Amino acid sequence: MTLPAPAVSEAIKLSGVFFHPLRAEFFVFYSGHIYVVVILGSIISKKYFFCKGLKKQAVNSEFRRWRAELLHNLLIKKSSSLEWGYPHHPRTLPTKSDCVLFKEHPRSDGKIVAEAVLNAPQRYNALDLEMVNLLLTKLGQWQNSEAIAAVILRGAGERSFCAGGDVIAARESALRNPGGPCPEAEELFRKEYQLDHLLHVYPKPMFCFGHGFVMGGGMGLFQGCRFRFLERRSTMAMPEVAIGLFSDVGAGVFFNNMPHDVGMYLALTGAQLNDADAVFLGLTDRVYDEASTEQIIEQLIHAPAFSPSEALESICDQLASRTSSSISPVAEHLDNILTCLEGEDLAKTVARIKGERSSPWLLKNADSLERGSPLAVVNTYHHLKRCRDLSLAEVFKADLDLAINCMRHREFSEGVRALLVDKDKRPRWRYASVDEVPPALVAKMMSTPL
Repeated sequence: MTLPAPAVSEAIKLSGVFFHPLRAEFFVFYSGHIYVVVILGSIISKKYFFCKGLKKQAVNSEFRRWRAELLHNLLIKKSSSLEWGYPHHPRTLPTKSDCVLFKEHPRSDGKIVAEAVLNAPQRYNALDLEMVNLLLTKLGQWQNSEAIAAVILRGAGERSFCAGGDVIAARESALRNPGGPCPEAEELFRKEYQLDHLLHVYPKPMFCFGHGFVMGGGMGLFQGCRFRFLERRSTMAMPEVAIGLFSDVGAGVFFNNMPHDVGMYLALTGAQLNDADAVFLGLTDRVYDEASTEQIIEQLIHAPAFSPSEALESICDQLASRTSSSISPVAEHLDNILTCLEGEDLAKTVARIKGERSSPWLLKNADSLERGSPLAVVNTYHHLKRCRDLSLAEVFKADLDLAINCMRHREFSEGVRALLVDKDKRPRWRYASVDEVPPALVAKMMSTPL
């Protein structure tokens, strides 16, 4: 909407940036801690983001596309109701009411199949606190309703089921509170893990349809559901070491459940997996073709019965396949992976992974580990080790402890800056190698924060 000059001045004042209007007309959009200001005149000049605590960025690379879109909306569609945002920026949100869509599908037996759709496709359906709270509330209502027979979870858009969490918002919280506590970031992780745990123990049949990118927080949602359907062209990964974090969202369960400790290799390298890998490693129950998504869901909604569990398994087998026609890089390179993981010396394991370059897939993983945070690698290694003897609830408690400690350490903020904010991909890690990480710091990171 068009705002009067006082409103513009106030928005800019709140953002901590001074700007002289110079007779221009402004469009101001607010989302979280970001003010987006479009400056209009006889010529549309620039579009800026104003972020609390961060420097102003003139987004030149996308300027022409944005200018054309704005002119089209103003002159052709006669509308200034635009959704603006930096491409792939996790703070570009839909309106408050529709970042998660909830639907209830009536059945002929009087029961209802409920559906939750992550609806932030322009940011790959990355989870923020609002989305998590909405899901927690609605899933809580549905689990206590006798009318609800089952629940379906999926993501809107073609590119992603869910590509992670709102780590940029978490970084902003960490920057505002150096050394912690970081209230907003810690609340995000607390609620996210609470949601993941709820999915694991949900009393009603929970069906999840993963497509495109299923990463980080998306893996937490997907692995928590009882019936997991993965679209054939999807990509799975837990790439947290690249931003100074660790494999969380219950990875201490689903990575440790893999044979031969392969989960450790995936966590340390952030290796990307295809649908065949997911089947081979037990990360999905079934795979399906993209074109059949709506048809499968429709048939599932009107399935003849949702109990007993054997009947459900039979229905799912009729809708999708338990096998993949793709080649699994993990299965193909299993011997190489197992050789890399021999022994209990992390430094030697890291050296072997970095030195294993006998195929493009192994080379890519070696390079990913090379670029990752040494502190995050050490944290990930010890975290997965300790989770082997923990219950489901204890794993999520350990996730939260380590996540909070990561928020209070500069490594996380620096990793997000390099990969997602400035995008220079040149993080300045605190330590040059895993050997340099002090044991005392590792013990502190594994402890319950005060």
